Amino acid sequence: EPAVPPEVPEYPDEEKLEREREALGVYLSSHPLEPYRKAIAAYRFNEAASLLHGEASKTRHRMPVRMLGRILSRRLTATKGRQSGRMMCFAQLEDLTGVIELVAFPDAYGRFAPLLETGKTVVIEGELSIQEDKEPSVILQNVHPAETLYLGGKTVNIQVASENDPKIPALLRALARYPGPDEARFFFADRRKLARPRGIAGVMAEEELLRKLRGIAGAENVKVTNEK
Repeated sequence: EPAVPPEVPEYPDEEKLEREREALGVYLSSHPLEPYRKAIAAYRFNEAASLLHGEASKTRHRMPVRMLGRILSRRLTATKGRQSGRMMCFAQLEDLTGVIELVAFPDAYGRFAPLLETGKTVVIEGELSIQEDKEPSVILQNVHPAETLYLGGKTVNIQVASENDPKIPALLRALARYPGPDEARFFFADRRKLARPRGIAGVMAEEELLRKLRGIAGAENVKVTNEK
C-alpha cells in the first residue's frame, strides 16, 4: 500500500498571517488587525495612509495622533549629546491602511519598552512630526495594550417622534462628542422603525452621554441594552 503522508497541522492564525506577509509582502487570508476594524472606526483613530498621504489641509506638524496598530519592527539606538548613552527607539507601526514610523525618545522608551516589541498590538498616542524631505512620523507619548481597549457591547436606544423630530440635531451633536464602539439607534415612534443615526459610527455609552441624551429626549426615551 502506498504510504500515507502524515497530517501536517495548520499554523496558528497569527503565525500563518506573519508567514504570508514575510513571503509575499501582503496578507492573503485576513489581517491581524481585522478583529479591531469596528473599534478603529468607532474610536476615530487616525490612519497611517491619511497621515502619510492625506490632504495637507488635514495634517499639520505636532497635531495630536491616536492610532491602533501592530509593531512590525523596531530599531534601538543610543542618544548622543547631553543625554548620551540613553536608548531610544524607532518602530514601524502597521494599521489596516499602511505603515508609519514611531519615534520613542529615551523617556518614552523607558516607560513603554515592553509594549514596543515586534508583534505587539497597541494603542498609541503622540504628535505628528512633519519635516521637509522626510516622511511624516509620530513622536510617541503614550502606549496601551490593544487588549485593554473596550470593544463595545451596549446599544443606546433613543425614541423620537419621527424622522423630522426637532430634537434630532441636538441628539446627533451629543452622540458625535462621545465616539466609541457601542451602538446607537433612533426609534421613530410614528413608523415604529429603528435606524442608525446618520454620521455616527459608534458611541461610548458612558453616563455623561446618557445624561445629555436624557436631557434632550427625556429620560423615558433613552434606554441602554447590553449584548447577551
